Formats: sequence, structure tokens, C-alpha cells
Amino acid sequence: MEAANGTNNVAEVLSDQGHLAEAETRFREALRVWKAAGFELGVAYALANLGRVSYRDGRPNDGLPMLREARALFGEAGYVAQVLETDSRIAECHVVANQPDEALAVADGALAVEASRDGLGHQRPALLRARGYALAQLGRPDEAREALTASLTAARERQADHEVAFTLNAMKDLAEDQTLDAPLEEEHQLLLERLGIVRPFSVRVAALPT
Repeated sequence: MEAANGTNNVAEVLSDQGHLAEAETRFREALRVWKAAGFELGVAYALANLGRVSYRDGRPNDGLPMLREARALFGEAGYVAQVLETDSRIAECHVVANQPDEALAVADGALAVEASRDGLGHQRPALLRARGYALAQLGRPDEAREALTASLTAARERQADHEVAFTLNAMKDLAEDQTLDAPLEEEHQLLLERLGIVRPFSVRVAALPT
């Protein structure tokens, strides 16, 4: 079980870097071990990670059932922070599936829970980023920019460099010319290089009007 935990942790790094096939293989190995051991919390983590790999690889229909199962397991165990983390992934999955109304509902619900309780701010950058993508898909550009700006601020406040990189990438996705202002572009490229990210999470949405 401890070895499976190491396998899962390495796979999370690989997933964030964009090595999705290798990450998926490792997550499935961890899931096999944890299922055999009857370790339900481990099963929840593995399912949540496999669900995220699936939608990051463009397979949201594969990812959503796993994410929902993971969320239910975390909820039964009373792991509120993990429920919110899974909600951020469910929202992103809906964005990839071009289901902005569903994504916005999940993100807003999780943000409301987060705001009502202390110590639950770690998922704020991802939730706000998903919210930004969803608002862009709904044709609400000003609100989308506001959400992404808030996501970037939250990521920087938490010194979560990978979240900074992903939010800068979201801003780039939504820019009319697919570029950022020079200082942000430089920051983005430096973060990708330092973190070893070869394929950042990205959703192609119609560019926001300037």
C-alpha cells in the first residue's frame, strides 16, 4: 500500500507535466493495489486522478463517472477538502465536454462551501479557472476575465506555481492572438520549463473580444 502511494504521487507529477499515458498506467496500478487491499480512501484518490487524466486527454465522458465515484467516496469519509478538489476536476471535465452551465454550477457550489469554512482555500485557483473557462464558453467575457484574474491572484497567494502556470495558460487560451503580455508570457514560459510541463491543461474556447 505504501508503494502504491509512491506510485500515485509520481503519477500526479507526470499528469501535471502532461505525460498522460505514463501517468494513467501508474494510477491504474495504484488503483489495483488499493482495491485489492480494500483501502477505499486510496481507491477514491486513484479514481479522482484517473478521471482527471481522462479529461486532460480529451476523454471527458470516461473521466466524469470516475470523478463522481471518487467524490462520493470522499463525501462518505467526511473529507471535505478532497470533495472540493474533486469538484474542481468535475468542473474542468464539464468544460472539456463543452458543458459550461454544468461546470459553472459545480464551481460556484464548491466556491460557496469553501468561503463558508476556514482552511479550504487550496482549490480556489482551480475552481476560479474552471469558472473562467465556463463563462467564456457562455459568452460572458468580462466575467471570464475577472474569474481568471482572481484565479491567478489566489494561485500566487498560495505560491502554487503549477496553478499559476495553468491559469496563465487559460488566459493564453482565451486571448485573441493566443499570446500574453510580454511579462506574463515570460513568466509562463519560465514556469513551464522549471516545472517540466510539456503539455499544460488547455481548453480551446473562442477568443474573448477585446
